[in-house]
Amino acid sequence: MKFLDANDPDSALDILMVLAEELQDGVELVDDSDGYLGDYALGLGLPMAEAILSLDLSKAERTKLIEMLKKLDAELDDYGMSGLDVAIEAATYGWEANPPGKPTAPQTTTSSTTWQEYDEDDELVDEGMLDDEHPFFSASDQPAMPANDLTEAKLNVLNRRGEHEAYLALCKRVGRHLCCVLKLCDLERVSEAVSYAKANLNSTHDALEVGKRLRDLKQVDDAIAIGELGLTLPGRKSLLGEWLGPIEETQNRSSQALQAWLAAFTDSPKLETYKTIKRLNQADWQSLQTELMQVMRKSYDHYTLVEVLLFEAQWDEAIAIADESAGNYRLAELVAEGVMKERPAWVIEASRKQAEVLIAKTQSKYYVHAAEWLRRMKQAYGLLGQSREWQKYLDGLKEQYRRRPALQAQLRGL
Repeated sequence: MKFLDANDPDSALDILMVLAEELQDGVELVDDSDGYLGDYALGLGLPMAEAILSLDLSKAERTKLIEMLKKLDAELDDYGMSGLDVAIEAATYGWEANPPGKPTAPQTTTSSTTWQEYDEDDELVDEGMLDDEHPFFSASDQPAMPANDLTEAKLNVLNRRGEHEAYLALCKRVGRHLCCVLKLCDLERVSEAVSYAKANLNSTHDALEVGKRLRDLKQVDDAIAIGELGLTLPGRKSLLGEWLGPIEETQNRSSQALQAWLAAFTDSPKLETYKTIKRLNQADWQSLQTELMQVMRKSYDHYTLVEVLLFEAQWDEAIAIADESAGNYRLAELVAEGVMKERPAWVIEASRKQAEVLIAKTQSKYYVHAAEWLRRMKQAYGLLGQSREWQKYLDGLKEQYRRRPALQAQLRGL
């Protein structure tokens, strides 16, 4: 907030209080089904706490402010909104080392999955697709992050004031190790930052953040050391491994690069990672390939498994997986494209089934997808030299569905 940055906490607090009061007055009139106002309310608490911590309030002023904040918070809470707790704590406890009953390093848990946008075409997806590919959900590589809490407000105030030693002391006292290391880097105390990181970092995510900062500072050896440490810490390894692997390679550390890529692949199998591992381990590839295949078969991500099978020209195994996941149209599409030249007869049958299922839905929004499958079917017939059979099938569709103009428009394009 500009007033806080300009060292004018009085004006900042006045403005934030007005905003909170206006929010409370207008909440009855606004449909907050999208959560916009709730997010807005949540965003008021932290800068408000920072303003309070920046002021030298008398006991009477503090008491009055607490009463006002509690009233506002209670009224907003009636509508399922919160966010002023941290401001109330700032007014109540100020710069006390730790408010009674509050943890030293409050954390909020984050879901391991995040919802992605849904649209009408998602009706094409059934449970089989979700099990195999998770198109709507993706595992988060982010750990639980600190809540909108009083410690965060204090750190922001100390940082704004340039009170670096107090900032570092608070980080160490409450266990904000990542903040401490990054601040030491900002202060160009890199050796101290590295030593502290090695002794205190406790998550893969934090190691990655520190490694990136050290690399930005041209401290490549230290960045690698912290990255390798991170691979031994709790947390998702995919992002760290994908970041560390190429750096190890540029330093001619092929063995260490392989370990980084293996950690990334085990956590999140990807075709490109598979190719990289194969390139780095030609000498013992057969044994390692077996292990990688086992990782993918245990994973829900059958899409990547099929990508690898197609890359390795294991056509029939890829087809078998597609057949087992008959309702998974994206997996079927991947296999159909991948085995078109090698197994055109299978492509014809798979495309026919997919197209006819979509046509049977009798909804025009599906016809464009049906036409895509029919184009694959036509291509496969052509590869077999059976264009007449294709034309016969197409003519039959046109006759059978002659009263569906939207479908006929798609069929004419074939």
